[in-house]
Amino acid sequence: MILIYTYNDLAKITDEQSRINFIQEAIAEHESTEMFKNGTIAGLFYRNRDVDLEEIVKVVYDREGNPHADKVSPNHKLVTNLFHIFTTQLVSYLLGNGIIFEDNKIKQALGGSDFDFKVQQVLTYAILDGEGYGFVTENGIVPFCYACKIHGNEPLLVPLKDEDDDTIKAAIRYWRIADDKPLRITLYEMDGVTEYKENEIGEVEIYIPKKAYKINTISSKIEGNISSTGENYSYFPIVPMGFINGQSSIVGNRAKLFAYDVVLSGMINNVDMNKIYWIIRNADGMDRRDDLNFVGDIIQSQVVHAPDGVDISKEEISSRHDSYISVLNTLRKELFHDFQAVDTENLSASNKTTVEIKSAYENLNLKCDEVEKYVFDFIRGCLRVRGLDENADFHFKRPNNINETEYLTTISSIAPIISDDLALKLICESLGLADEYENIRTQKIAEEVQRFEE
Repeated sequence: MILIYTYNDLAKITDEQSRINFIQEAIAEHESTEMFKNGTIAGLFYRNRDVDLEEIVKVVYDREGNPHADKVSPNHKLVTNLFHIFTTQLVSYLLGNGIIFEDNKIKQALGGSDFDFKVQQVLTYAILDGEGYGFVTENGIVPFCYACKIHGNEPLLVPLKDEDDDTIKAAIRYWRIADDKPLRITLYEMDGVTEYKENEIGEVEIYIPKKAYKINTISSKIEGNISSTGENYSYFPIVPMGFINGQSSIVGNRAKLFAYDVVLSGMINNVDMNKIYWIIRNADGMDRRDDLNFVGDIIQSQVVHAPDGVDISKEEISSRHDSYISVLNTLRKELFHDFQAVDTENLSASNKTTVEIKSAYENLNLKCDEVEKYVFDFIRGCLRVRGLDENADFHFKRPNNINETEYLTTISSIAPIISDDLALKLICESLGLADEYENIRTQKIAEEVQRFEE
């Protein structure tokens, strides 16, 4: 039976040593969950590692049927980067043009253009782990990871939920940069942050006592720092971002990715392994030494001498290259379908019509429609923590699946109908310059005023 550690359990603890024990037990429980294991595997696939393929040992059998490690024949283990492509394609298609706020001051309060990149990272964590997190600060947000470690070394987060409303009310973040380095832990609670560190004998102890999330310092040029006051947020500052079905996108797809890697590796390992064997009939007196001499003569002289009545024929086993390609193409098609991704190789032809291109993107658009709601909830949560308007208008601009020149020409042609400002806004969004809209608009107004005065 797996125990579930919650915020309510933590709130009942009154002494510090019991809190430390609770933290260590919660970390151990965290790493035993199915969600953690799936997220870890997803992170490896994202970094082009297939642990299932790595565990395969190629063997040969002796005359008694005993297996031995095959150290002679090729054993390349090739891992496809399709999972990385599926993940980055989804993130880039939904958020690649940034998050566009009607009031740009709100976005600046969340970190400006850096907010775009941090939300993309949180979404990547959510796709791989099933849930990602953002720690909201006065300067922006810091992405937190449940298990996948897309950079290979980032700290992990243990969310502690309230049993009553299923919201996160506390969290444990932990990391160890190397085996010979101490474990570091940060405990986030409603009323502040406590830092812990492993000492030289392996015991965890307080490193920095609890402090508020926001520290306001009063100072003067003459006296320097006079006093500091601490302040916390009205809401817990770690905001979760969910994902489809609350699970990693590797779930249900791991086996197909592994199958693709196995077939790809098998094809490469066998590409130069066409096997020739000889069938010799009516030569029952030949033993193993005679067999070796027979093959040696063929290699040296390419001539076969056969006594009367002895029949010799050659057979060859090919590498079945066409079969490998057929299976790989089938698996690739299935993977793109299941991930609702776009295979851009099929869109490379210059004669593709706008209708064909839009049709190819239909599944990806449907997936983005579903994922978008999780990103919206996350951004609303960030606004709530910062005390900003939760109902602030914002949206995402997905790339146009048509000829860009044609699209811009269309906007320019209807500008007199929809107003120059709206046309400029649509053009900026199309070119990925949404954050520059106000600056460009101000500059255009200034140029028009200058021409009028002249």
